Amino acid sequence: MKKKTSKKALAHDTSRFDPREHTTTFEAKLAVFLAKQCANSGIMVADVKDIVWNENDHNLISRFAFVLAEENKKTSFDDILQTLNDAWNHFPHKRLNGLAPRDMVERMRDDEEFRPDERATFFDLFDDHFPEAVRVQRQRGHDWAWEFPADFHSKMNRLRDTKDDYEKMMTMEDDEELSPSAQMLTTMTLGMSRALVDESPFLFDAVVMFARFAFEANDTKMARQTLENAIFEARKLFPAEFVLGTDRLPWVFQDNRPFLLVLGEYATLIEAIDGPQKAIPHYEELIALNSNDNQGMRSMLATAYIKTNRLDDILALAEKFPDDGMVNLSVGAILALFKLGRQDEARARIKKGKKYLKHVFDEIVKTDHQKPELIPGRVQVGGADEAWLYWQDQGTFWMATPGAREFLREEVGK
Repeated sequence: MKKKTSKKALAHDTSRFDPREHTTTFEAKLAVFLAKQCANSGIMVADVKDIVWNENDHNLISRFAFVLAEENKKTSFDDILQTLNDAWNHFPHKRLNGLAPRDMVERMRDDEEFRPDERATFFDLFDDHFPEAVRVQRQRGHDWAWEFPADFHSKMNRLRDTKDDYEKMMTMEDDEELSPSAQMLTTMTLGMSRALVDESPFLFDAVVMFARFAFEANDTKMARQTLENAIFEARKLFPAEFVLGTDRLPWVFQDNRPFLLVLGEYATLIEAIDGPQKAIPHYEELIALNSNDNQGMRSMLATAYIKTNRLDDILALAEKFPDDGMVNLSVGAILALFKLGRQDEARARIKKGKKYLKHVFDEIVKTDHQKPELIPGRVQVGGADEAWLYWQDQGTFWMATPGAREFLREEVGK
């Protein structure tokens, strides 16, 4: 955790208030005022900007002024209040859609019907640069990309904003029973995603979101149907000359990502419902479409190969990703080699990976596996969480292979 600097230290750190660092005359004047008149508070221009940006009540400025006046007794309250009011009018506000009040006045002077929530977006201004219908187009060589109309992008951006708000709210909810505000946001997010799915199967972010809601509600049939319908309709848009295994949908083209995420969501759902054998072709298809595998599908595919005893396949996958950071693949390959009786090759991999895989090796050979603290959506490379998660995925197969853990313990100890 970052150490918090004391107000006293801040007050004497004059480099923090250098007016030359600020881009407008007002910001420079504000920096000087804060440095000279409010030094005891350690407040910077950036702090004032943040407060103004997040405001939701004009009385906040008076409260802010009272606090600064209390901490800086020699400075006139009226001077502080006037300066903060100027900042209020000068800096942008989140609830004004990024406009400052003075910008609002100028806009409304020129257009009496102007509303901040109707400001033009990039997709409004450049809609003629986007196709009229969804399509899959060749970009270069064997690389293809999805292309969407401007209104698709606008709808998905609105959904992503709602999704971000929803995920932030969920991380703050500690009780099993959601607060009324969280329930309302959940209903709103679910409703928006369902409406977009009904409108078009090509709004892939909405498809994934709605499928997840359905799965979490134990409606696996709806989740599966939603994903399968989107994928079925999407495949119709691929031109006849697109050849799977030769042609690709690289992650580097941003508009490919929503479709790749739909395929990934479907593959994991199929494994959860029908098992790894059924999911393997879907994982393999994703890696064929996006050979760099930015989604990390190779990790799940490696474990699926282990579960189905397709040992040569996991070794072939490991050859495609040498020195891979995905422990399910790199450590799974060691287990596959041992099971195939290729101990010398397994020893070589263990020796090569001792430094960066030690935490995983230690987890495999220990007799007591304690679950560490896990942060949803995050895994620390080289951390106890990564090692424990690997054990959850493949540990059973180490235990079921006679002599495997003893072999690893001996090699690690050398």
